[in-house]
Amino acid sequence: MEGVPHTFRVTWKDSRGQRQSITTDENPTVLSHLRPVTEYSISVCTVLQSTGLESEPVHTNVCTKPSAPERLRVEEVRSRSVRLCWDTPTKMEGVSYTYSITYTCDGEEPKEQTTGSNSSSADLCDLKPGVEYSFSICTVLHNGSRSRACSAQAHTQPSPPGKLDISSVRETSVCLSWDRPTDMEGVPHTFRVIWGNSRGQRESITTDGNPTVLSHLRRGTKYSISVCTVLQSTGLESEPVHTTVYTDSYLKQLVSGLGLENYLLEKLTLMGVLEIRNIENESTNSLRSLPWHFLRRLVMMNTTARDLSCPANQEPASQDADRSLDDDSPDE
Repeated sequence: MEGVPHTFRVTWKDSRGQRQSITTDENPTVLSHLRPVTEYSISVCTVLQSTGLESEPVHTNVCTKPSAPERLRVEEVRSRSVRLCWDTPTKMEGVSYTYSITYTCDGEEPKEQTTGSNSSSADLCDLKPGVEYSFSICTVLHNGSRSRACSAQAHTQPSPPGKLDISSVRETSVCLSWDRPTDMEGVPHTFRVIWGNSRGQRESITTDGNPTVLSHLRRGTKYSISVCTVLQSTGLESEPVHTTVYTDSYLKQLVSGLGLENYLLEKLTLMGVLEIRNIENESTNSLRSLPWHFLRRLVMMNTTARDLSCPANQEPASQDADRSLDDDSPDE
């Protein structure tokens, strides 16, 4: 047919008898707007441009593939699991099919999970924390025919730190440490420490240091502290772990310095309250009794507490009592 102007007529018909045709010079030619999972009979003939005379047609049969799921979404991302959601394929009424879900990450073989056509979501478990996964889903017919794949990518959350530990508490600082996650080896990550008090004052730092000292805190204040793992590649954070701590007050430091911290932690009894109330201005007759008298004056908010003194001429009985207390004290 070289030198003879001609074109081609393509005709296709489905099992319902619906018939369409086009005349084209393009080869190959795409036949679109077909129904999924439908058998088509296709014929092509040569057409003379001068007269419209057609050749004998050539025929073939083809069955279209199933429709693919649409809008694959990764939701409810956790450190070891995700939930996939998708829109069901269109024009698949009356067709029996399932979904095939494939997922993989660097260094691992692809894994496959199958779910029924009545589902529009699936949970994938046993994933690695802090790793980027590729997910794909396709429709599968009973004869094994598969649709095109619909894909998505997402990072799993990093694993949270282990138990938090407060190793040192002072008036304006605390020393905080935590157990590093054991399943994050080879995954670059750091930690975010957040602390705040009841006044709404909130601060945070990102650190690799463990332990870490939180400084410039307020005396005698309750702080809520949380630590989470942060992926360096994406900034994605793990679930936080929490603890609370009270910074030391000035009174606690002072009382501890006097060796009376046990009195600070214990509850006051009625007898103790009455003893404090009745102290008035009695003198201290012993060096050993001086700190206790000083503490009682502090509780009474007595501004003359610093004026307490022990007379040089102690009574012999008081001196004997002091020596007895010293003898009973444990060796350091």
